Amino acid sequence: MKAKRVLSRAIGFAQVTCGVVAIIFAFMVYYDVLGVRIMMGFSAGSVGFYLWVLFIFGVLPVLSGLFLLYEP
Repeated sequence: MKAKRVLSRAIGFAQVTCGVVAIIFAFMVYYDVLGVRIMMGFSAGSVGFYLWVLFIFGVLPVLSGLFLLYEP
């Protein structure tokens, strides 16, 4: 039972980390931090779409990871 708990916490932490990185990258694209938008070749008109897609794909793993971390 202890191994299951440790594995669950490790996977939860990894999911939260990936989600936070996706959200940070979304805002880096939106605000063009370090020239990310130009480097990736995103047009100014599609940046809003990329923001929402990356934000959604960031929030879902964060929620899933938090559920795994605080599983009773």
